[in-house]
Amino acid sequence: MCYVTTFFAMLLFFVLSPGVLLSLPKGGNVMTKAFVHALVFGLIFYLTHKAVSDWGKSNEGFISVASVVASAGARNTKRR
Repeated sequence: MCYVTTFFAMLLFFVLSPGVLLSLPKGGNVMTKAFVHALVFGLIFYLTHKAVSDWGKSNEGFISVASVVASAGARNTKRR
């Protein structure tokens, strides 16, 4: 996981904490609100984390270990 995705998850968690941006459901007890906010966080993170991760990888300048191994394997097969 890249730094951008981690920062995005932290920011999303803070913003979706009960009472910061919204408070769902109105009049619910603390546990109900926490559960609903956890569902909202999970849904939003699930729908957006791939795009954020891809954007972060393209802008951070880091390459994944898997891509290094794959490119090394491709280079080794060409030499044979």
